[in-house]
Amino acid sequence: MGRSKTPKVSQNPFKGARKTPHAVLAADVVRVPKAATPVPSDENQRKVRFLFDLVDHDGDWSLLDISKEDHSRLLDVMAQVEQMTAGELFKPGQRLCKTYSDMAACPNSKATDRLVNRYEGLDHMVRLEIDGVKRLYGVRAGHEFHIIWWDPKHEVWPSKLHNT
Repeated sequence: MGRSKTPKVSQNPFKGARKTPHAVLAADVVRVPKAATPVPSDENQRKVRFLFDLVDHDGDWSLLDISKEDHSRLLDVMAQVEQMTAGELFKPGQRLCKTYSDMAACPNSKATDRLVNRYEGLDHMVRLEIDGVKRLYGVRAGHEFHIIWWDPKHEVWPSKLHNT
């Protein structure tokens, strides 16, 4: 009997992977994951995961500008959130996390201009309330929260003032 002519499939998950890092490919414009609506139910059962692949280092709300105290608090909240499923965190009406499905309605033109110029006209975001007015903005892709901005003064999408 002869040997089978069927090629052996590699078990190495990195074989054939992209050789050029994403940072080299994306000079000024960042490719953003598209929002999948509705999100498959199996994604809602998975634990939330934070990714730093879309962080805006040069904008007004750079994560690089975070204070030591805020950084500590942010990491505590992120650790708590990672214990939640995506269905729990992104549930409509939940105070901790809010989804903005139409960024064109954002009252801050600097934020929308940055999204147009840097993130291919990104039209949706999610925000995580950290402490008081402090917010973490990003994009949801299934169970993943791709971090974009750190907003310590609630400037990206400020709340409307009541009784004024």
